[in-house]
Amino acid sequence: MSGAVAGRVDLKLGDFVALASHRDTVFAARNNRVDVFQADGNSLDHERSALITGSDDITDILIADFDDNPDPELAVLDSGDDQVRIYDLQDGFTTATPLFTLDVTDGATALLGL
Repeated sequence: MSGAVAGRVDLKLGDFVALASHRDTVFAARNNRVDVFQADGNSLDHERSALITGSDDITDILIADFDDNPDPELAVLDSGDDQVRIYDLQDGFTTATPLFTLDVTDGATALLGL
């Protein structure tokens, strides 16, 4: 990625606290929401604002297969209320349905690092 393109990406994603990617889709978290970007060549196009909302303080996210189906799920660490919420991603990542919630304390960041 060229320096000029990287600079544009930094300006667009600079306010986000955590990023996760799956193929050509980038999930970006900040405060109480997760936005979705589509990677296209050397740029990111904003696809969907606020895919996930209602959290207090999102500090980390992870894309993984949590339910043994071939599609990935999104894990969201909300340190505001010490919970990890797992969402099923549907319709080309345009909707997210809650699957389950884990109550966690100090080990939440370690949990997402597994």
